[in-house]
Amino acid sequence: MENNDFTPDFNPGRNTGLSPVRSFAPALMALSVPSPISPTSVTGTGAGQRMHYSAIVEATHEHYRALLTKSALENTAALSAYEAHLYRASPFGEERYSVINDVYAFSAAMRIARW
Repeated sequence: MENNDFTPDFNPGRNTGLSPVRSFAPALMALSVPSPISPTSVTGTGAGQRMHYSAIVEATHEHYRALLTKSALENTAALSAYEAHLYRASPFGEERYSVINDVYAFSAAMRIARW
């Protein structure tokens, strides 16, 4: 079974019973990292130049926020898959695994919101 569109399984060849999480990596990796821009490198004068620079800064900020979100989603998916693996190995730790994963996901969401 080809698995190119999904996050990797922690135990290939074994059915985990989990629904695969579709990866948005191809779409996000298509985004290029913009080069640093300073107010002096933007042509023009006065208010137009400041507005252009402000738009570039905002676009760059949004680009990096998307990369942070991508990373948080991939990490959360990987941790969820590992949580399921640990549950199968040691079912008595289910609550602890779940709490740790939930705390990570919440923390990542707060970082994204602050960014």
